[in-house]
Amino acid sequence: MPADDSTTVRLRLIDTELADPWAEFHQVLDTRRTETDVFFEGVVPDGLTDDERRTVRQALAGMLWSKQYYYLDVER
Repeated sequence: MPADDSTTVRLRLIDTELADPWAEFHQVLDTRRTETDVFFEGVVPDGLTDDERRTVRQALAGMLWSKQYYYLDVER
């Protein structure tokens, strides 16, 4: 890909075959964004500036991602 160019890669992980897997792509993406916004509204503390809210959201997102990757078995 040339410098200063861009491309979009769409990936959909699903366990069934669909006739047109991209038919509802934007609808599903918008739904997931809304769900994420609702989740973080309940987690990020009130009284923060917009910049602070974005920083906390990014930090928590990173923690959630790595929690999925670095599984800790407490009972073990």
